[in-house]
Amino acid sequence: MYHGCITCFLHDTNDTVHITIRKRLLKSGKYYSLVLDFSPPLPNPATGKATRWKSLGIRLHAEPSNARQRAENRAYMLMAEKRKAEILLMINSNDLSFLQAGRHETGDLVGFYRKFTEGKKTGTALAYKTALSAFMMYAGDKVPFSAVTKEFLSGYRQHLLNSHSQGCAAGYFARLRTVLNEAYREGLLKDRVTERVKSISPPESRRGYLMADEVLALAQAGCRYAFVKRAGLLSILTGMRVSDIEQLDPNECLVNETRVVNGRKQQVHFIRYQQQKTGMLMFEPVPDEARDIIVEQREECRNPLFDGLRKRLRGTKVIREWVAAAGIDKPVTFHWFRHTWATLQLSAGTPLVTVSKMLGHSDLRTTQIYAKIVDEMKVATIGNIKISKE
Repeated sequence: MYHGCITCFLHDTNDTVHITIRKRLLKSGKYYSLVLDFSPPLPNPATGKATRWKSLGIRLHAEPSNARQRAENRAYMLMAEKRKAEILLMINSNDLSFLQAGRHETGDLVGFYRKFTEGKKTGTALAYKTALSAFMMYAGDKVPFSAVTKEFLSGYRQHLLNSHSQGCAAGYFARLRTVLNEAYREGLLKDRVTERVKSISPPESRRGYLMADEVLALAQAGCRYAFVKRAGLLSILTGMRVSDIEQLDPNECLVNETRVVNGRKQQVHFIRYQQQKTGMLMFEPVPDEARDIIVEQREECRNPLFDGLRKRLRGTKVIREWVAAAGIDKPVTFHWFRHTWATLQLSAGTPLVTVSKMLGHSDLRTTQIYAKIVDEMKVATIGNIKISKE
């Protein structure tokens, strides 16, 4: 199958070259791969071999079933026509570098993506594997680096936006960009194609959190599993993730040191752990109540300290029941406790940079989401004081 034909002139040989976009049905039967057909074949400047076909790294739906897929096909064909025009100009200038084979021509992006995922922390690895599955649904299980062009990446970006939520598309595309940047650093990609294709902005997320009076109510309420309650309150007091709380070493996590605070020497409690998500080593001061929770939990003789926490939370209503017992009508999850710590700290005047460091954020912009919540809380108070009777 073909779409259009264009003729140009190769000056070195006085040959007239016809360029045609052709469609090749992939093994899945769901997509066509678009390739350029050169007649007569062009000499590869690196090897001298005659080259007839050049993949554009663009795919079409073989049987578009709805208006969205038909619109995608039209957009992808425009990309293909644009790339064909660019190659036409190169041929007319005797520039055949687009045919050159190198390390980037023979490598496989999917294989590199898999290897890149190996060795990641469990949660991060799962996120990358999920993103890879989405990519393979679009591109197949073999993608040569030579096919990773601006048009290919733009096509995948549009596909994600058309077929996934904004947040999901942003995450999948961001992980692919990370992999491609690493491939470029290793010399597998000829061009840093990610610089020529915009990222997908995630939707502004809303952080769920509890107010100070709700935290007090939660502390007083009963919970089906005592160690779940201790873990939840520890997260509220420290901002720790559930994955980090679960893996605390009962013998190493709590450290007491003498520090000068407000001009006076006093004992300060610190919690020491390695973040499961980032690998960052944390050594942060914690209040007495957090120390007391850790000491109490040690009596259960678990190692790690909260071993089995996520298993207990999974598929149960324990958090929902605990929250309901406290008289709180909110869809609280365990991660809300981390958000609660950050929001209450900022509300109390703790500097944004300090909160960011204690959360282990690598980017201050992540922490600024909590600052917006605090700003909204401030705006909500403007009618609390009045000077006239209503």
